[in-house]
Amino acid sequence: AARGDSRTLRRVAVIIGVVLLLTCLVVTWGRPDDFRLGREAPVSFLRAPELFFPVLVACASAWALWAFVRGRRGATALLLAVLAFDLALWGQSSGWRLSSPKSDDELFRTPETVKLLRERGPRDAASYRVLTVPHTFDPAVAPVPPSVSHSTDWVLWTQPDVYMMHAVQNAAGYDGFGLARYSQLAGDMKVWGELTDPDATLRGPSRSVDLLNVRYLISMRRKSDREAANKTEDAKAGDTKANAAGANAPSFPAATQKFGGLMFAEEDLGLTNVGAGKRLRFAVEPLEIDRVALVTNLSWSEGVPDGATVGRVRLTASDGRVFEFALRAGADTAEWAYDRPDIRSRIRHRRPAVATSYTVEDAQGKYEGHTYVTSFALPEKVAVTGGEIVAEASPKWPDLLISVFRVSLVDAVAGKTYPLRREWMSVETTRADATAQTNSNSTQGEMESSNGGGGAARWRLLAQTAYVDIYENERALPRAWLATQARALGEQAALEVIRTGRLPDGSKWEPRRTALVESEPTTVASQTGATAAPVGDGTNTRAEVTRYEPNRVDVKTSAGAPSILVLSENQYPGWRAYLDGQSVGVLRVDYALRGVEVPAGAHEVRFVYVPKSVIIGLLISALAALALILWLMRLLPEERLARIARRNRHKEETQVREEV
Repeated sequence: AARGDSRTLRRVAVIIGVVLLLTCLVVTWGRPDDFRLGREAPVSFLRAPELFFPVLVACASAWALWAFVRGRRGATALLLAVLAFDLALWGQSSGWRLSSPKSDDELFRTPETVKLLRERGPRDAASYRVLTVPHTFDPAVAPVPPSVSHSTDWVLWTQPDVYMMHAVQNAAGYDGFGLARYSQLAGDMKVWGELTDPDATLRGPSRSVDLLNVRYLISMRRKSDREAANKTEDAKAGDTKANAAGANAPSFPAATQKFGGLMFAEEDLGLTNVGAGKRLRFAVEPLEIDRVALVTNLSWSEGVPDGATVGRVRLTASDGRVFEFALRAGADTAEWAYDRPDIRSRIRHRRPAVATSYTVEDAQGKYEGHTYVTSFALPEKVAVTGGEIVAEASPKWPDLLISVFRVSLVDAVAGKTYPLRREWMSVETTRADATAQTNSNSTQGEMESSNGGGGAARWRLLAQTAYVDIYENERALPRAWLATQARALGEQAALEVIRTGRLPDGSKWEPRRTALVESEPTTVASQTGATAAPVGDGTNTRAEVTRYEPNRVDVKTSAGAPSILVLSENQYPGWRAYLDGQSVGVLRVDYALRGVEVPAGAHEVRFVYVPKSVIIGLLISALAALALILWLMRLLPEERLARIARRNRHKEETQVREEV
């Protein structure tokens, strides 16, 4: 048969060699330069399976095909098994499920978040993106302490893939791979879609998520103290019963967390930091205690010497007496990033008793953050009605901040602990600082405006569900816009402008007015700082997306002057642009986005994704199919002649037997 023919074996061997060579070239040398992991990582089978699986499957296929051609026993089953494995591997990468969920599964239901976005958001879902973050977010609290913002709960509606199923684009991506430029533009986003530094990206002057057309932020909703108490009520029944005794105890949350021998509530308070000119105040019904316990940490405190007083804790008794305690660095609290290498080398105070530790991974690397526990004993048991915590102002450490995570009032003699609730506490401005703010109110307003506003001015709470909060970004940019000026900057300089909102000359950067490009444009006015020509406010320009598909985007533009069309999409090799049907060059704009120069007037721009790799792949597939057809055409006559010969031999043998 042809399967055992030496000529057939040679041809199959050549085909196998070519396939293996092409596979190795495609996953190594043939990969686009811009396609790499969003962070530096050693190449291994688990970290970069896209490099190894194609080669592995190609080798297995070659082995099975060779065994089949040699006519080995079981070769057909082996070849089918390799084919099934290849299809299953491709299907797994494409999102196949090994077993389908039931019809009443949560995955089959439209998420409440999607329903709210459809009701209250733009009608066209392709005109905006959402960003899901797997932690809590509160624009009024800045910055969010990592131990407060991150949660161990898994919520389906904060997973990026869910929104893809309902035609809602998520800036967090859909899988474990990320382009390096996109990751850096999105605030050093990790490959699984989580922000490295949420505070820097979501607050202040950074325009990262604005450029990415993120109009809505979906974050986890913080559990209330009551929910936390109910969650642990059964497991901590004994402690709850002991702490609930007494007249005032029923209104206090359960003391279920033990740090340094002291009991606290399960949940952090989620308070804003206490700095110069601020104080944290609380009030309770008269309660007899003999000790107060705190969980705190410091920020911007590496220059504070050991033993220095960084704050004051004051308790007010029902008879009017005030008991004051000094909160000291190195003894009662310390820098939260104490173990960060650059801070550890210059910090001047010791590390006191640690309450909690959490892993932090940012631009400085991976390290442990901490909160610290301390307590202060009263000289006698007294009935307290409230208290306050104030930061100790000093010109030596003007940026010092105190974060207060938990506060418990303790009756050590009776063995009772009374954790405080969030609603009983408030961070207020001291009188001296309030006067200064009044005198500089207009200046402060101008500063906030020039810096892009704070978190509270930028994010507006749109809706809440049982599990998540939805915020609307008041600064979000559209999917496409026209910039009438351009500024040529290097990669790092452009990224710095995006993150600070300031051009190199210190002036405010307006993305809808000035596009950041890699080289000087040919038709658009180039902005060069003081010599920049005046431009309009962009009200006479218009860019409308008329067709949006994965491999094609059509935009209608209208402008009174030559402009740069900026499309909030990744610029990647293979994208081509056509202006009124004529091919034009595609620009990389604003560090990672796609753009094209358009002249004044009304025009139509079409972006089409036609990568060279697809064209080359089609040619290779076509040639391979043609070669296979020719081979079969040549093989069929030989097989037919062989069948005729076998039939003739069979007839001759039959005749011989009959004659005998």
